[in-house]
Amino acid sequence: MNAGQQTVEWVHAGIAEWMRPVISMAAALQVSEANALWHLLKDFLPAHENTSVPPQSGLRNTPDEIAEIVSSWVQPLGQQPCKWQPREFKDAVSQYMQGPPSLMANSDGAEFIVEFPYDGISSLCRQHDLA
Repeated sequence: MNAGQQTVEWVHAGIAEWMRPVISMAAALQVSEANALWHLLKDFLPAHENTSVPPQSGLRNTPDEIAEIVSSWVQPLGQQPCKWQPREFKDAVSQYMQGPPSLMANSDGAEFIVEFPYDGISSLCRQHDLA
C-alpha cells in the first residue's frame, strides 16, 4: 500500500499576506501528524514509508526548518496557559462566526464552537482553554 500527499494552493492576492503563513502552518502540522501516525501504526499496516527527493533541488543536507516548527515552536506554545481571555472567545463568535461560511457558532467564555459545511454534512471546530 502506498499513500501519497500533494498539496496545491491558489491564494487570492488580497489575502495572500496572512493566508500563506496559515497554509504553511497547516502543511507543517499535517507533516508532523503523518509522521507521528506512521510511527504508531507502521507495525499494524501493510504499508511502507514513502519518501521522495525533490527533482530539481535534490536531497537536502539538513531538513527544511518548517519541518521542525511543530516540535520547536507549536508544542512549547501548547504547554503554556491559554492567552485568550473569556471575552475574546465571545467576541470571536459575535464578530466573525455568525455568518457564512459558519453554519452556527456559540461561546460560553471558556471556549467557542463553530460548525462549517463539509461535503453535505458539517464539521465541528472547538477552540477552548485547557486550564
